[in-house]
Amino acid sequence: MHLDDKGLGRLLGGLILLQLGCGIAGNLWLTAPLFGEGGYLALTSAERVTIRASVLFSLVTGCLGVVIALLAQAPFRRRGPLPGRALLVFSAVALAIGVVEQAGVLSMVMV
Repeated sequence: MHLDDKGLGRLLGGLILLQLGCGIAGNLWLTAPLFGEGGYLALTSAERVTIRASVLFSLVTGCLGVVIALLAQAPFRRRGPLPGRALLVFSAVALAIGVVEQAGVLSMVMV
């Protein structure tokens, strides 16, 4: 499937909005039991499953940033190799930081 610039721009814009919405949903609703009364030590079994789902959801959202960076390589290539590579590196670093963060969340839940 080959997209023209306008179609690729719409696709990238939609993916960015999807990533934004998923990040908000994951941080506000799925991780809410962590910050409830009693903190993370008072989580029930069902809430622990919700937190594990939020970790998976956050990792998928982080991977979406890498997908966006990969799809944006073609338009950036016209301006030279540096902007596209920089976006890819920054999104990979953000994913790595997200993995470390979610590992910390999982370590709290696995107590």
